[in-house]
Amino acid sequence: MKDILIVLLVIALLLLIVGAANNGQRVDLDYVFGTWHHVSLFTLIAIAVAALVAIGLTVAAVAGIRAAGQRRKLERELEQTYVRLREAEAYGAQMAEDAAKATTTARSQEELPAEALAAGPDEGSAAGPDDASAAGPGDASAAGPDEGSAAGPDDRTIALHDQPGRDDA
Repeated sequence: MKDILIVLLVIALLLLIVGAANNGQRVDLDYVFGTWHHVSLFTLIAIAVAALVAIGLTVAAVAGIRAAGQRRKLERELEQTYVRLREAEAYGAQMAEDAAKATTTARSQEELPAEALAAGPDEGSAAGPDDASAAGPGDASAAGPDEGSAAGPDDRTIALHDQPGRDDA
């Protein structure tokens, strides 16, 4: 706004200087509604300068109001963006924590069976259904398919000689 005022005042001053230099000249103005006789150029330029300054100040004020409105709009949009950014950061941090917990849980679950296998069965623990060494001689689940079991041998274990690409000669 300050720059606009300076430019307007400089232009107005230059126009007034031109009008003052031609103060002695008189003109007749013919316009639609009448005629204005013996008008000084200085008077005409002073009227033009006043109109120029009024229009310039009006335009500057309107531009300032629009700029302030745009600034408020951008600040509001920026505030909404910051809120969404903080939510996204919180969500990302929560996902990272969940991933870290899942990784820790997976690692502890991987270590647990290895420790359980190394320790062996406890003396007071009952044998599981897949534990053939703890099964009795009349247990149908430990017996093979010959002894009345409808299920075949345990499909989860593969003998070394059954693996493809393995030579046991």
